[in-house]
Amino acid sequence: MNFYNFARDGDGSDVLTIDGEIASEESWWGGTVLARKFRGELGKCKAVTVWINSPGGDVFAAAEIYTALKEHPHPVTVKVAGIAASAASLVAMAGDTVLMSPVATMMIHDPWTWCAGNARDLEHWAVVLREIGEGLVAAYAGKTHKSWEEIRDMLASETYMNAQRCVDEGFADGVMSWENMTASGASAAMARAPVSSAMRGANYAPAAICAKLKGVQTLPATVFGKLFDMPGRHTHSGVIVSHNHQDTLTTYYPLDKAEAVAKAMAAARLDIEKRARIMAEAYAV
Repeated sequence: MNFYNFARDGDGSDVLTIDGEIASEESWWGGTVLARKFRGELGKCKAVTVWINSPGGDVFAAAEIYTALKEHPHPVTVKVAGIAASAASLVAMAGDTVLMSPVATMMIHDPWTWCAGNARDLEHWAVVLREIGEGLVAAYAGKTHKSWEEIRDMLASETYMNAQRCVDEGFADGVMSWENMTASGASAAMARAPVSSAMRGANYAPAAICAKLKGVQTLPATVFGKLFDMPGRHTHSGVIVSHNHQDTLTTYYPLDKAEAVAKAMAAARLDIEKRARIMAEAYAV
């Protein structure tokens, strides 16, 4: 049974579902049949939505799917429903637009394999894995616009990211939002135009609102992002700063660590409050 399935949605749009492990040995290494079949089916599609819920799998199979989607002449929208881990996160990078379910997770890491042999054999495979890893770095850096060194560090750390962190780090363009997930006040406004819009003034909100949001910048974007890179890192009314990033904050604020953290937290709260007010006024909630 294939790990992917093409279907035609009720409104006539094309949908590709990738569910489960990508290309087991039995289905992929037997030849190029699966790759050829995938390209053939994709070629029949126009704009396509790709739903992903996969722990990963064969990196070469994922690379083939990534390349096919990148070459597709029509818009490709990727939606991560549950998890896009390992090789599946590479496939996700092929989307012209990448959206995360609010409860979805993405994981990236260095490639790994099983191998056996003498010292020369193991040294050879270490070189092979590093070369494969450079291909992954190229895809992630191309999507996020991060430096290759930053991406290499994230791969080495086996980085797990929740939905909003994926947006903050550039791996995704937005967090999916549904009406039944709204709350009240400013939180409801943020839910209607996903938090990524409220925080970054980027996508999925009317242009006039985005322009106002972009005008609110107490902190540089790089510093603001550092305040939001751990699970449970923020709420709409405050920020929890990780001790791991105090050095980053002291670089921006030439103070001792305690003062730098306090000043950065105050500035970030001000950013959030201003943006929340803009969203609340725009959506009259």
